[in-house]
Amino acid sequence: KSVLDAGKVSRKENFFDEIEQISLAASRPTVPVAPSPPMFTCIGISPRSWQPVRPATPPVAFDFFNTVIHRRSRRNFIPKTLAADIFFGLLDILTLGSKRRQPSAPPYSGGLTTGLLVQNVEGVESGFYLCDFEHSRWGMVRPGSFNASMAAACLDQMWLQNAAVHVCFITNLDQLDRTWGARGYQYAMLDAGRIGETVYLGATALGIGCCAIGALYDNEAKELLGLNESSALLSLVAAGPVRPPDV
Repeated sequence: KSVLDAGKVSRKENFFDEIEQISLAASRPTVPVAPSPPMFTCIGISPRSWQPVRPATPPVAFDFFNTVIHRRSRRNFIPKTLAADIFFGLLDILTLGSKRRQPSAPPYSGGLTTGLLVQNVEGVESGFYLCDFEHSRWGMVRPGSFNASMAAACLDQMWLQNAAVHVCFITNLDQLDRTWGARGYQYAMLDAGRIGETVYLGATALGIGCCAIGALYDNEAKELLGLNESSALLSLVAAGPVRPPDV
């Protein structure tokens, strides 16, 4: 009986005016109310220098059809070096999927920027990198191995520490509000989901694992990345070599 009682819903639903007003304010599509600078210039950090995204022709594990069929979360990462051509192939796919000027880009894009926590990648120094995909470039913010610390910030999901790359979706919340109004946060989250799916498909096609994370300690992640007060990490997608399935 106690189990059945636990499944019952309330006989009366309470409506709170403030929550209803927030919902209504964000329920209608909006257009930019002011020009927005590139989001990577708004988060309080910048690379030491920029370098172009290196073209790559990595070996592909699946064609498009089989990529879609095999796309799934795989998080049994192992501390194995990620080949350079696979990494730059993934970065090239991420660049193409993030450009705002491409015909397939939605009108609300541009509300976030992408950072990379890189470790154990062939020929690439471990560190925190920031991306400017409009100009096909990226640059190191600071060196070091941060994946274990980010795993701890993601509710201590320590399997994340073995991933070769953490693709971090970052935004400035105040700038979102100035540009898009009440709908801005939703637009940024939609963009994070869209680009995150690009990472999933790219990782699957390249034969590596991939898993998205949305649960995290906001302040710990902000401090780890060195973001300014009004900026936040929205989510991340981890990618890298995974343990092969048992035969």
